[in-house]
Amino acid sequence: MDSFPNSSICSKTIERWCHSEIKKSEINFLWVIDNFTGRVRDFASTIPHDNNTYTIHLIRNMNDTILNYEIYSIRLLAQNIPHSSTLEMIVTIIDRHGKKFETVSFGPSDISRNIDITKRFITLKDLIDNREEWLPNGRLTLCLNLVVHEEYQNIATERSIRSISIPKSNIALVLENVFANKRHCDVKFILGPDGCEISAHKAILAGRSSVFRATFEAQTEESQKNCVNIPDFSPEAFTELLRFIYTDRVQNLHDLAKDLLIMANYYDLERLRIMCEESLRKNLTVQNAPEILLLADLHNANQLKRHAQGYIQKNAKYVVQSTEFQALQETHPKYSFEILTTLVNNLMTVPKSLDMPHLQVQNNFTDITLKMGDETLHAHKVILAANSPVFEHILLHNTGITNHVLSIKDIEAPVMLEILKYMYTGQLSEIYDTDTLVKILSATKTYEITDLKTICASRLEKALTTESVVPALIAADNCDEPRLVQKASEFIELNKDSVMSLENFKLLCKEKPEVLFNILNLNI
Repeated sequence: MDSFPNSSICSKTIERWCHSEIKKSEINFLWVIDNFTGRVRDFASTIPHDNNTYTIHLIRNMNDTILNYEIYSIRLLAQNIPHSSTLEMIVTIIDRHGKKFETVSFGPSDISRNIDITKRFITLKDLIDNREEWLPNGRLTLCLNLVVHEEYQNIATERSIRSISIPKSNIALVLENVFANKRHCDVKFILGPDGCEISAHKAILAGRSSVFRATFEAQTEESQKNCVNIPDFSPEAFTELLRFIYTDRVQNLHDLAKDLLIMANYYDLERLRIMCEESLRKNLTVQNAPEILLLADLHNANQLKRHAQGYIQKNAKYVVQSTEFQALQETHPKYSFEILTTLVNNLMTVPKSLDMPHLQVQNNFTDITLKMGDETLHAHKVILAANSPVFEHILLHNTGITNHVLSIKDIEAPVMLEILKYMYTGQLSEIYDTDTLVKILSATKTYEITDLKTICASRLEKALTTESVVPALIAADNCDEPRLVQKASEFIELNKDSVMSLENFKLLCKEKPEVLFNILNLNI
């Protein structure tokens, strides 16, 4: 965390608004970030104020889907804020001469007990292009102005009781007529692949959206010709975006919520973004939950993201079986693995009596085939990845996978079948063949399946025989299972004559002479 060394100034005043007294707290401070290279994804600092703590983050997002630039956003977090409060904040870059550039504004807006607001700030490209002025000696300086109005006393007077009745404002109706009539428009937008034209008023758009304001103020050919090309948005969605800007209302939000969420985030329209989040939250289904989760993560919809994660946790068994989830794995494999491996404990509820061959026959929504020689087994990528870091890496990077088939050369099919049973049920079958247990133990070392390795070692410890002790000892030593090594060594020491007469004893002499010498109390 960065700190504010003697840079915070706080002032408090009391103002009277109508019949309420308002406490106004204004905080001005400088945030200095040294050694700024643009590589760090998240800078943060805290500002204590009264009984509250505000946390400011400077976050580097992934490539913007419209500009194809990496974007830095400002995120404001706070908890335990008094009710009936409003908040405003302005963040500005200070150059090496002390001048202010590139401002982002929050509010004014009502706030609840907790705050979590994110605003687009500046592209990494702009910072690098202006590094001599904005990053002198690698130092980024931000000026932050935070104003909180808190209503803390209501003044009831005789005058307020007998106040004059004021009619409701008709500004919304006026602006709706302006939107519908399209008179005196001074800017034209060209939408979609068909070049549909939609007209609007610069002043209204610039007043509602900092992005539109920057677009119109920039000295570009588009701004001078008053014609802006927007090929990535549909005319239907853009019309509703304009309707919201003019009237604060949207028609057909249910069908356009996804497109409007993207546009609201891009054009810095927080209220519209939250309206879209709520619409999408109410319409979460097993089929659309993965897509909604991805959409929320890409477009700063933090509340929607939390709801989508919770929905997937509760319905993971059905979500991973949906065709939409399979499609997401194809288009965003890394993203789907990062999210779903954290949810694996809730992913699939499988009965302990699950018959694995029966599951293979049905091939219930499997998406990966494991090939061992001429034999194959079917499985689910997310289950493999959640149980084994090695499988996760293989599936994440598509290593050795062709047409959804992964060839495995170091494990026999019966052994892999038992491993899959464990992955799906959390139970290891009652295996009386110690040779199979030894092979499973070796496989758990290769694929880093820690819990199963411990179970196999415990089973072998209880099933040691003259014939099985040498392979068990070699596997235990290879797999770093010291307790099994000790038990097997004690067994051999007690049964030297019988064990040493077997053919596999030569294998111990060849592969683990140091272990043998320890058993026989000899020095190498």
